[in-house]
Amino acid sequence: MDACPHGVQECDREGIITFSNCAHARMHGYAPGELVGRSVLELIARPADREAFIGYMAGLVRDQPAPAPYETLALVKGGGVFDVRVDWDYLRDEEGDVRGFACIVTDMSAQRRAESELLEHEQAEEFRTRTLRELDHRVKNTIAAILGLMHLSAVGVEDVGDFVCSFEARLRAMARVHEALAEDGWEGLDLGEMLRTTLRPFAIDCVTLRGPSTELAPAVIVPLAQVIYELATNAFKYGALGCEGGRVLVTWTCTDGRRVIEWRERGVESPPSSLREGVGMSLVRGLVECELGGCVAHECTPEGVCWRLELAREAS
Repeated sequence: MDACPHGVQECDREGIITFSNCAHARMHGYAPGELVGRSVLELIARPADREAFIGYMAGLVRDQPAPAPYETLALVKGGGVFDVRVDWDYLRDEEGDVRGFACIVTDMSAQRRAESELLEHEQAEEFRTRTLRELDHRVKNTIAAILGLMHLSAVGVEDVGDFVCSFEARLRAMARVHEALAEDGWEGLDLGEMLRTTLRPFAIDCVTLRGPSTELAPAVIVPLAQVIYELATNAFKYGALGCEGGRVLVTWTCTDGRRVIEWRERGVESPPSSLREGVGMSLVRGLVECELGGCVAHECTPEGVCWRLELAREAS
């Protein structure tokens, strides 16, 4: 048996080792014959497994179930552990009573490493596939959004230069939000952070933001940022962000999962009595109602324009 490359062990009913070949002794770090007379409990690494093994051995002697492989974490003399599998059968006396156990002991370390490497490879491949699928989805959505902006920016524009300026400005606004989302791994973005990012090119010192911390998904943040950009552009051209002393108050609330955002302009010297249904307003309505499933309303007050954006619950 000493020429056998596998560990071979015999023990009595109490778990005392009565035979151990060279391969078995070597895998545990012992010299040939050194394990004979020791308890198999000395070879089990985890204390909880040792406690369980005592009951396991007693059950085998008492109930004599069909042999089944036993796996545990084994000790190496002087330190170290390794995964081990024990295939065993009963040793019986002349009357057929159980007198002990004969075991083939296999070091499973190499197999466990191979299984772990295979699992890591499968997980990496799954992550790669999922990432490519998500990237494809985002690229298609981004291209669709850019095309939509391009067509809207071209409505009613006769001068190519005007078209380029308006389209580029909207595209840059979208890019800033995409960059902020990318920094957080596209998991989402706080509403306040999105507002600060979008309003940065304007007179941000004239804007007051007030509302609770509210995390929104990318599918909500991107179109909502475009809406805010259009409101800010309109305020810069005709309202509070384009006149001395003008201010904008942006507030948001959350009730029963429904987000309401209010944009209030103050200090406008000659506020409009009504708003023209131009490209910007069409874009605002289209994004809020179609992309976000919400509703939008505005009011022209003596101090400036007020907007109310209500997002659908599922869009929040």
